[in-house]
Order: sequence, then structure tokens, then C-alpha cells
Amino acid sequence: MRFRSWMLTAMIFMAMGLHGVQAQLHVASGETIVVTSADELQLNDDLSNSGEIYHLTLNGGIAQSIIGTGTMRNLKVNKTSGITANITSGLQRITDVLTLTSGTLATNGYLTLRSSAAGTARVAPVTGGVITGNVNVERYIPAARKWRMLTAPVTGSSNNSVYYHWQNNGSVITGTGVEVWGVGGSATPSTGNGLQTGPNPSMRKYGTPGVGWNNISDTKNEPLFSATTNHAFAVFVAGPFKNGSTVIDPSQAAVATTLNATGALITGTHTKQLSASPTAGQYFLVGNPYASPVDPAAISHSNLKNTFYMWSSSEANGVNRGLGVYVGFDLSNQTYSLSAANSGFSSAPSTPTPIQSGQAFFVQADQAGLNTTITFEEADKSAISGTAMFGPQQDKSDVAMMRLTLLEPMADPEAALDGAVAFFYPNGNAGIDRMDGYKLMNSTENIFFRRANQPLMFEHRPSILASDTLYVRIGNMRQAGYRLSVEPTRFSAAGLEARLIDLYAKKEQLISLASVVGYDFNVTADSASTGDRFRIVFTKAASNGGITAEPAEMLKMNPYPNPVVPGLPVRVDLDGTRAPWNLQLIDVAGRIVWQQMVKDPTQRQLDIDMSLMGSGVYQLMMTDANGQRTVSRIVKNR
Repeated sequence: MRFRSWMLTAMIFMAMGLHGVQAQLHVASGETIVVTSADELQLNDDLSNSGEIYHLTLNGGIAQSIIGTGTMRNLKVNKTSGITANITSGLQRITDVLTLTSGTLATNGYLTLRSSAAGTARVAPVTGGVITGNVNVERYIPAARKWRMLTAPVTGSSNNSVYYHWQNNGSVITGTGVEVWGVGGSATPSTGNGLQTGPNPSMRKYGTPGVGWNNISDTKNEPLFSATTNHAFAVFVAGPFKNGSTVIDPSQAAVATTLNATGALITGTHTKQLSASPTAGQYFLVGNPYASPVDPAAISHSNLKNTFYMWSSSEANGVNRGLGVYVGFDLSNQTYSLSAANSGFSSAPSTPTPIQSGQAFFVQADQAGLNTTITFEEADKSAISGTAMFGPQQDKSDVAMMRLTLLEPMADPEAALDGAVAFFYPNGNAGIDRMDGYKLMNSTENIFFRRANQPLMFEHRPSILASDTLYVRIGNMRQAGYRLSVEPTRFSAAGLEARLIDLYAKKEQLISLASVVGYDFNVTADSASTGDRFRIVFTKAASNGGITAEPAEMLKMNPYPNPVVPGLPVRVDLDGTRAPWNLQLIDVAGRIVWQQMVKDPTQRQLDIDMSLMGSGVYQLMMTDANGQRTVSRIVKNR
């Protein structure tokens, strides 16, 4: 394993807890390795990943084995030609970019390209290398009762029906798949043709000359893709597959869902034979073959007119009926017919809005009787992702916000010096991605969040859970009195408390999740009075009676303050439903330096006095009633 700097090596040691850095890299569940680019972490031996790696390059001239159920934001395969990196078990999920430059990535069906409201994973232009085996490709669909033009960017000759993939082969999986209905359906789609009984069809395909749209009457026998190419459909998506549900009722609210399709990824030059002898002006619905956005201006074709037609389900389009609108793209001028604020389309020079992964679009034959094709090439791929063509962006009514404002009350209590905002929503990402906004530093006071050692003025996160923490830094301060205003919006406060921790003053203040709270503090000549001074920690409310604030999810241990602050104990949150707890504090030599058993299920917090312990890195191991262990690192610097 090769590293670019000792600082990176140290960072990985810190992220991995008890696991040292070896030629064989092991990342356990709950652990994260953060580096700034794929070239900074290069691995030429085996990988066990059940945590999260931000950037990783698999390289070298020997075969590699990959196991574990984990996440990799960016994965690059740059091995010697003909040498294989082999995913042999578990499930590896890519959330941003998969890049191949040389060698082979053998998935064996254990690779998923994730899609959520925060973004959709893509395969970068394949300049070399090969992907073998099936890949599960996701397409997130926002909550809106709208038509979408959809496809699945994979191929395969078996188990390739719409029902098998987009309807979970009959399984009801929360937030997954799509309910399809029409005449000839049944109350329970799995017992019939895959359709629920409905007055109008909710899934169609296009292409039969003289007929146009054809209703899908049997999803169990309708191929989503073939051994050579992917197919395209119009689907009215109102919610996930529930094997017969009330979502067909227009009075029911739409529910976001994710479509899954598993097959061989389409890579390299891909030509679709639309017709050997079309009629003039005949339309064809074409599916983007790549698990990547593509630039519409770059796609080559024969015997097609100058306009591609996109169906937009953007929140701002189809306002009156809310179903969506057709938007044309002029190939010669690279311009959309609709390109305005909130339309979801951009006609900026050389950067028109791309056709997205999982998206289908219309083309039109120019002349009759001529061979009509459309050809996609790896160079046509784009790095720009979006959800405008699939529906609205994240529903802002679901987004909880916590706004921090830095004020100087002695001068003017209404004058805001600086601010930062954290957002919490169901599909938010706990790590750093394109949704987060980096902080541009002022020449005067600054306040911002810090995550993965990056300064953020906007931080996007998953729905808040007990034991989550916001890390707040202040900088370029004067020796003066200040006020920190904390303004929560749209929080469901049931079962949760938030506390502002002032590490310098060794104070804690309860924060209301329903109203604005102000906290006054002073910055002095002491350098410790600035910097990483504040944290906002969410815990279970004392009145919660031991019931978890989130449904059946394992709490992540979050000892704080961490690093240890002299004069303050280290506090640990406990889940009473998993009591009794056995807690052990282990030093770098592997010795147990502190141990305690917590049997009371109503005890939701525990304080550890580390005042008499020496400086160093400690491991806190917690074992619950089921024998499941959770390990966290505690640092004491002085």
C-alpha cells in the first residue's frame, strides 16, 4: 500500500481506530477514511470495507480481493492490464464516481451504484479497463405524481422483466420499486400480471409505426432490457411498489422511491438501431444506455432531425396540471426551448443540461426509408447530475434547518457578523458531497461548521438522530463580547434535546428545538477562546422514558467532548433498549484502564472521569445485551 504523505498515514490510523494500516486494508463498520482525491490512497492488496472510504485507487500488478458491506464515494481501478480486482462477497456501494483506466473489476453481483436526493453515482468515461459481472444501478425518483421517461442502463438475457427489477420481483421493500396499474390488473399484482387494477395505464412504451403509444399490460413478461440494449418507457410514478396500494388514488400524497435494475453495465461505443426503414417524422423513445449523464450535443446519429425532446417533471414545469412538459433541445445551437430560473434546464454555452442516468428521451426520423441510428460514446459522458427531469428537488417541507448567527450584542444586537446553516432531511448525506457549501473566509469574524476537517457554511445531513453532533468553529475574532444565535426550523422535537457545549468556558446550554436561543460569550487574548470552541449535541430527551427517538435504528456512540477538555467529564449516550451495557476504556497498550456495567435501562447517559489518565488515544468499547460491540476513539491531549 502506498501513501503520499505521513499526514495521510496518520489520518488513516486515526480513522481506523484499533485497526492498523497494513498492506491489506481493513475498514470496519462505522469507520471512515477521508482523503481529498483518489490518487492519494492507492491499494495494491486485499480490501475489507464495511465502513466508508472517500477516495480509493485499486492498482498494482497482483489480483485483489474485496469483501465487506461498505461504501466508497469514488473508486478508481487502475491495475495492470489483465489483472483483476475481485469483489467476492458482501456489497460495495459507490455514491459518486466509478472510474476505470486499466485492469478488470469483477463485481460478481456485489456492486451497487447508489442514487438518492443528494445525487446519483455514475461511471466516468471508460478509457481502459473492463467491468465484468452484474451491477445494481439505482435511480431515485422524487415524490411527485408525474410521468417520467425512464430506462435502466444495463443489459441481460435472463430475469430481465420490468416486474423482476422495478417491482422487486414481488417483494415489498420500503422506498423501492414502483406500483404499475391498468385495465386487466388485479388487487394483488404479484398474483396476476404485475399490474394493479386501474382505470388508465400508468406505464407505456413507444415506437410502433402508426400506433405510437402502447400500454404495458403485463410487467412480468415485459423486458426492461435485452442482451444487447436497454429499453425505454413512460411511467407514471406515484410511489414505491406495495403489491397493491392506495397510491393509485389521486388524493393520496406521492412518495419518493428508488428504482433498481441489475445487469451488465453498458460501456464503450453503443449504437441503437432505431429503424432500417422509418417513415418520415417517425418518433422513437430512446433510453440513455450509460450509468452516467450524457451531453445531448455530443451524441452522434444518422437520419435524425435537429431536435431531441426531453420530458421534464421539474417542479416548475406543468404547473397547472402538474404532470410535466416536453422541452426541446436544438442540436445545432445547443439550446433548450425552456431555459429559465427554476425550469431545471440550462442552455449555458458548452454546458447544456445533460441527459441523466436512467432517463429516456424522444428523437425523430428525418427521411423515410433510410437507416436510422443513434450512437453513444464514452466521450459523450458528463459529470453534471440533476433530478429536474425526474421531478422536484428535495421537498423543503421535509428539511429541518439549524441556523447559526454570530452577533456582537454590545455594539448592535441586530447586526449579524456571520452565519452558517445545517440542513437535516431523510436522504441527506452525513459526509461531504456536492450538496455541502464550502466556507469562503471573511477578513472579519467567521463562523462555520467543520466536518472531515473541511470548513462548511452549508452542511447537509441525514434526518437528525440522538447522539448526532455539529462541530462549530469561530475564527478571526476580536477580544470582545459576542452572542451566538441558534435558530431551529421544522424540527420534530419529540424525544430529542439539543445542547450547546462551550468547550472553552466549560458550559452547556439547553437549546430549544422550537424557538431561537441566544448564548453570550467572550473572546479573550487566550487563543483557546477561539477556534473549535462550540459543539451542538443532540441527545434523547430526559422525559423520553427510555424510548429511542428514532425507529429501530442502532445509535452511533458519540463520546463528547472529544478530544477531552480539562475539567469536563467525557459523556456517552446510552440506548436503554439495549441494556445492560458493558463499557471498557482501553489504552494504546491494550490495557483496560476503566470499566463499568450499566444495568438500568432508564440510564441514558454516562460520564467518564479521565482527569487522572495520561495523554494519548483510548478506545471505548461498548457491548450491549446481545453481545454487539461498538468501538469509538477518545483523544486526550493534556
